[in-house]
Amino acid sequence: MHRKTFLALVVLSTLAGCEGAKGPAEAPNPASDASLPKVQVPEIATFTTPEDLGLEIEAHPGGVRVTNVAKGSAAAKAGFGNGDVITSLKQGRLPINRDISDPSSLEELLKAYSPPDVIRFEVLEGGSKRQITIRRVRVR
Repeated sequence: MHRKTFLALVVLSTLAGCEGAKGPAEAPNPASDASLPKVQVPEIATFTTPEDLGLEIEAHPGGVRVTNVAKGSAAAKAGFGNGDVITSLKQGRLPINRDISDPSSLEELLKAYSPPDVIRFEVLEGGSKRQITIRRVRVR
């Protein structure tokens, strides 16, 4: 008998001889374990049309600058702020970035996405890059 096989047999026979042993241990069920911390998953803001997004923008070198975010809009819920510069869009997990050169290019790209596309905006805020994610949904 090989050493590894012997050790495995010893471990199994020891476990089988333990008081209360019922075979392999069951994995804990996280859904029923009240001791686990609750994780809040943020909702993704949604919009139906580019106008519904709630952004006022202007041309800016390297993208478009946000000049106003409508209160309570999808853009506000997603985290856009005045002065943010949108540089590109990315659809879902696709590695294709669409550069934004002016306000009309952003509007055209937004119209090209269809529900339930998830759109990731590449944004410059105070010199640092970040992503904002929004989902396009159907008009109800």
